[in-house]
Amino acid sequence: MNTRHTKRLGSLALVLGLALLVGLAFAPGCSDDTPGGTPDARTDGKAGDGPGTSDGAVKDTTPGDVLYSEGLKTDLPASDGPAPDGLAGDGPADDAGTCVQSGGSCLTSTCCKGLNCCSGVPIPVGQATCYSTCPISDRNLKRDFERVDDSEVLRRVMSLPITRWSYKTDKPGVRHIGPMAQDFKRTFGVGNSKRYIAPLDGTGVSLAAIKALTRAVKRLEAAHQRAKADNARLSAEVRALRRGACSGSKAK
Repeated sequence: MNTRHTKRLGSLALVLGLALLVGLAFAPGCSDDTPGGTPDARTDGKAGDGPGTSDGAVKDTTPGDVLYSEGLKTDLPASDGPAPDGLAGDGPADDAGTCVQSGGSCLTSTCCKGLNCCSGVPIPVGQATCYSTCPISDRNLKRDFERVDDSEVLRRVMSLPITRWSYKTDKPGVRHIGPMAQDFKRTFGVGNSKRYIAPLDGTGVSLAAIKALTRAVKRLEAAHQRAKADNARLSAEVRALRRGACSGSKAK
């Protein structure tokens, strides 16, 4: 196999694997809306506290956590009152506030069997619903469709800064890896806020990049097969020339 093609194929395969992880990185975590709450780190299919059920989660009516599907959850204290940073609060702001359990002041509607937005997430004005936590993708609810140039999306993914960091509320030693919402908004121009990466947008970017990578890998595989056939043909020709040269030498 051509060494250059091998290296390129290996690099693309690596990037493809990373792209698959991007969607997981954008998956939202639900949290306790009371200060000092305990983390909901369950993998047994049971949900955290809160009304309703979702995704096979077991219903728990204990006030507190927002209900979510099975999996890990993280705790972020919610702020129900006015906040100077605009992340949460009852007053108007660029990012209107964080959703709390049903009945919270920033909640405009409920859906997904009682599932509301997770506390700690900056929700834009008028978007305080569960659309960010369980995105609705019904074609009948969408408009203004446009084709996506997935090769361009891939190019932009490659330019998206990825850093290692900690939340200001994290305990010492807790680190994360991922993009900044501001960089994501600047790079792709989607979503309602530059302070929050909507899981639906993150997933869409990942899928578009994966499609572009898949085509690139297939092109490299085809090029490899052609190069392999050319090498086999050239090797056969060299062997034939050597046999002819040896035969001529013996005849002399």
